[in-house]
Amino acid sequence: MLAGDGHDNKAYELAGENLTLQQFVDAVNEVTGKEIPLLTVDSEAHAKMLKEAGAPEEFVSMLVMIQNGIREGGLEAPHSDLEMLLGRKPTTVKEALQILLK
Repeated sequence: MLAGDGHDNKAYELAGENLTLQQFVDAVNEVTGKEIPLLTVDSEAHAKMLKEAGAPEEFVSMLVMIQNGIREGGLEAPHSDLEMLLGRKPTTVKEALQILLK
């Protein structure tokens, strides 16, 4: 909830950079100086990996469905109110990784 006048009954899109998984991995590699490959798996292999990692059975199908939605662009946003609300440009993924992975 935002404090101050003018925000009643308003919805804001708080999206960041629209990155592909490969672009994200490239940013991680650049910041860490490592070469971490992107492992692309289908839904069946993803479910198997989750089960083998100990994810509760009742969550596996939900997690696979969420990942499918992400893969299909479900989190991409053409517009964001974040810069307007922050009063500055948002921190980039690369900048955030540099802070988080110090």
